[in-house]
Amino acid sequence: MKVIDLMTGPAEKLVCAKRDMTLDRLASLISHHNVGALPIVDDDGGLCGMISERDIVRALALDGHAALALKASELMIGAVITCRPAASYEVARKLMLKHHIRHLPITDDDGGLIGILSQRDLVTLYGASEQANEAA
Repeated sequence: MKVIDLMTGPAEKLVCAKRDMTLDRLASLISHHNVGALPIVDDDGGLCGMISERDIVRALALDGHAALALKASELMIGAVITCRPAASYEVARKLMLKHHIRHLPITDDDGGLIGILSQRDLVTLYGASEQANEAA
């Protein structure tokens, strides 16, 4: 199975954030949309970074209430590990394990964001294949 078959996308349906959004807005987006991470995109929709729930909690633990005014550009992980849509889910799974990430941005050949693959997507796949094996 390919990443494109499992990922959340297309990009137009993804919940994304901008570099100038503050932590309080980022946390609100994550909570409201029930996602674990947000891709940070530039004005052209290009992927600049990622912010996870853990990044937000870490900032709050270090800076307290003052962290709420921090901008995404100050918190985001800029060196983002990505994967292509034609890759197998096994390649994506190994990337996620190797780099200890739970949300893997899926990009096209030009680096444009087209989707996100989450650990939840992989768990769903494994759960579906276990159910099929039990039914057989």
